[in-house]
Parts: sequence; structure tokens; C-alpha cells
Amino acid sequence: MREFVTHRLTIAAVISVLLLGEVFRSALSITGWAILPAVTIVWALIVVWREPRIGTVLPIPLIAFFAWITLTPLWSPYAATAVLGVVIALGTALVAFALTRVATLSELFALARSVLRVAIYGSLAFELVAAVLGRPIFKVGEAVTSETPREIAWSRAELFDPAARIQGLPGNANILAILTILFLILTAVEIGTRRRLSWLIAIDLAVSGYVFVRTESATAILALAAAAVVGALAMIARRQTRTARILVWGTGVVGLIAIVVALVNFDRFTALLGKSPDLTHRFDIWAATLNRIAEQPVIGHGYVGFWPMWEPFFALHSIRNIPVSQAHNAWLDFALQAGVVGAVLFAVALVVVAVRTWKSTVFQPSAASLTAVMVLTVQIVQSITESRLLSEWGLTFVVIFAIEFSRRATRQPQLS
Repeated sequence: MREFVTHRLTIAAVISVLLLGEVFRSALSITGWAILPAVTIVWALIVVWREPRIGTVLPIPLIAFFAWITLTPLWSPYAATAVLGVVIALGTALVAFALTRVATLSELFALARSVLRVAIYGSLAFELVAAVLGRPIFKVGEAVTSETPREIAWSRAELFDPAARIQGLPGNANILAILTILFLILTAVEIGTRRRLSWLIAIDLAVSGYVFVRTESATAILALAAAAVVGALAMIARRQTRTARILVWGTGVVGLIAIVVALVNFDRFTALLGKSPDLTHRFDIWAATLNRIAEQPVIGHGYVGFWPMWEPFFALHSIRNIPVSQAHNAWLDFALQAGVVGAVLFAVALVVVAVRTWKSTVFQPSAASLTAVMVLTVQIVQSITESRLLSEWGLTFVVIFAIEFSRRATRQPQLS
């Protein structure tokens, strides 16, 4: 039993549930998918029970955040659903604890890379099948009629249209783009570690690069650029010379100036990225979310992670009669669900995790820490236009990094 629980294939299956939630929801329906996180949490309970480890620590703000959201069902207008959301969030944190007990960070990244490779190649194959069939493929359990909008299709069968975005197995171009970035980061670090480029890795880069380009995700483009810059700066900072420090801080200042210039010239900036000035209806979604936040801004309305579509409370906005299932901004979602208190607690926790990850990357160099700092950068950039930080792999990775780099900070007092 113990060997099965800690077997690489089992761990890879757990990582698949975290990374590919949208794939399973589309292929199995929400009801079928619900079994997977339940089984995953049971696995985590078994691991934590069988693999006790003393000295696992989390930043106090992160502990406070989880404690706070546990209270939110007490005043939630959708208390039962909020209880379910909190259980899933705590279960997600438990899965993160379990993963750090059965594998090193390097091993987890290696398994994640294998899972992502299957997802990316599978996405291209899926889109090819849909394009050959010449018709959209809808999610399992979707009641499809002649009135069903093409926008909600699992695949819109547009692989052969060079002007169209592809959605792949996740059924969402933005999600596919972020998963592709994670794969590119893991592959790039693999190349740097091996110091050679094999034919298989070259194919991986070509396929993932093509998929990334076809997603046409502005958020992903910015996230990839930010991750590349942060990764390069981390390697420069490792030299710990005066020139290196000047370069790092100088780049930081230039980056802040660039952000200000982009905001001042927002219409031109979004046009350059091929997006509308309202970021594809996000301004309307944010306005609707802010209006609901204003009803109870301090303590929030109850933590749920994903917006449960069965709750009338979350019928905040729709686009072409398609309900929106998130605030499309993690920080607005934190404020909506856990109030300003919860949003601030998580923000402080994320800063602590980011600082510890950066310091470990600079002062205790390793491929795993370099990968972590780039992945965390992607998550932070993504949090501006997506709410994935509240659930599944977004929340799990933050907890894993918190555990890993809190341990390193504890072993190295000067990094704390």
C-alpha cells in the first residue's frame, strides 16, 4: 500500500488533477470530475498519516489566511457552498503538504513536466481531430442545440484557421497558454541543467511554441516575458557583485517605469497585444465584482474558489448570455469571497513566499529554486486577469513553495 501511495505514477496522477482540472471537467462533467479531487484529498490524508515529518512550517500570514477563510461560512449568504469551498481549499493545502512529503521539489517539477507534455501534445491532437471533423466538439454532458453558442464549445474546430485561437484540451485558450508557459519554463531549465539540446527537447520546444502562439493570450505573453526577465535577473544576482546588484535594481526600476508608461498609454498598449482596451470585457466583470464587494468589503461573502454557478449570488455578469465563472482578477476574487482581510492576508503571504523563493534562488542556487521563482512570477502576472490563484494548481504551488522555502529559510537564518 505504501509503495502505491508514493509511486511516481500516483504522484503524477495527483499533479494531473491539479493542473488539468478543466480537462477533466470537460471530459467527465462536473459530477464525474468531483470524484477526482475527493480521491486526491483522501490520498493526501493517507500520505500525511503515513509519512509524518517534523518541522514543516508555513508563513504566519498564510496560516492566518486559511484560518480566516475557515470562518467565512459563518456569515455567508451561501453557507453550505462556502463550507464546501473551504473544505476544498484546505484539502488543496493538504495535497500540497502531501506532495512535499513524497517527492522533492525537483521531482515534482519533473513529473509536472511529463504531465504538461501529454497535455500539450494531446491538445494539438484534439484540435486536429476537431478540425478534420469540421465541427465544434462540446463538453461531455452539455445539452447541445442549434442555439448553443459556439463560444462555449470544448474545441471550436479552428486549428486550420490561422487567425483563430485554439483552446486545446482545457477548452480555454488562456488556460492552455499558461500551461504551455509552465512547460516551456520547465523545459528551459532542463536544457540549462543538462547543457545540451536533445532532439526530443527540440521537438517539445517546437510543439509547445506553436501551441503558445496559437493561443494568442496577452496575459500569457506578459507572464512569459516577466518570467524570463526574473529568471535572468536571478542568475545575475547569484554572482553577488556590485555590478550584479546595480543591474538587478536598475532593471527593476526600468520595469516599474515601463508599467507606468503602459498604463498611461493603455489603449496603445492593449492594441499592441492585440486586445481591446477593456481587456475582453474584463472591465465590466471587474465593475460588477466591485459592486458586490462593496456590499460587505471587510469580511467578504464566503470563500468558494470557483464561482459555483448554482448559487444565484454569483450571477454577477454574463457575456453574450454566457455566465462568467470568476472575477478574472484574483485579488478582486479574494476581496469578494474573503473580504479585504482575506485579500491582505494572502497578499502578505505571497510577498513572504516570493521573497524567500528569490533569496533561496540567489543564495542557495538550484535548478528547482530558479524554476520556482519563474513559476511564481507567472502566477503573479496571471493573477491580474485570471483568478486561478484561488484554487487547484495555483493555490497548491503557493503552498508548496511556502513549505519548501520556509524550510530553507529555517536552515539558513540569514535568509529568513
